[in-house]
Amino acid sequence: MLYLQVNPGSLPALSRGTNLVRYSDGLAPNLVWEASSDADGDRIANYRVQVSLRPDCAWPLVSSLDRDVRQGTSFRIPKGWLNPRTPYCWRMRAEDDKGSFGPWSKVFRFTTP
Repeated sequence: MLYLQVNPGSLPALSRGTNLVRYSDGLAPNLVWEASSDADGDRIANYRVQVSLRPDCAWPLVSSLDRDVRQGTSFRIPKGWLNPRTPYCWRMRAEDDKGSFGPWSKVFRFTTP
């Protein structure tokens, strides 16, 4: 399944005759966080990462940016998933091997070039 996010302001204005449209998907931010530890010593099995347009991250941008990271402490957003010159917010939380989630991290912000 393919998800496509399109900013209406980024769409070209086409006119009658020959039109030239260029597309670039060179944006690929890498979200990185410090490893978490569990209060009662359980192993951290997963991190839930959410990317949102909202400063409170109340809703993920799309379901593909509300995801689990089962290995490591980073998530590289695939090229083409974000719009240029757009501010985004993200947060994460750890899940232990018993299925219990910790609290959400503070909300981090970045703007795509």
